[in-house]
Amino acid sequence: MFDPIGVSVSNYEKSKHFDAAALAPLGHAVVMEFGGDTAGLGAGGKPDFWLSQCASLAPAHSAFTAKDRATVGAFVVDPDGNNVEAACHAPG
Repeated sequence: MFDPIGVSVSNYEKSKHFDAAALAPLGHAVVMEFGGDTAGLGAGGKPDFWLSQCASLAPAHSAFTAKDRATVGAFVVDPDGNNVEAACHAPG
């Protein structure tokens, strides 16, 4: 288990809103911000997924555990090409 995960983004505000919406079904929200270019998203007030504005980018993949198969939604790609997945490994 990774804790935390961090990704670089080219447009902080756009990515913050995109990822907050994409992770909302998993109970994640923006819980911390620093300097107007870094945000920590998480569930229960604990940030475990960090976004930071950066001039040089390489796309990343992040997967989050969903509580059940019904919560698993689309595999999404953010504005910088980072992809975010919700996964459930419980037996079908």
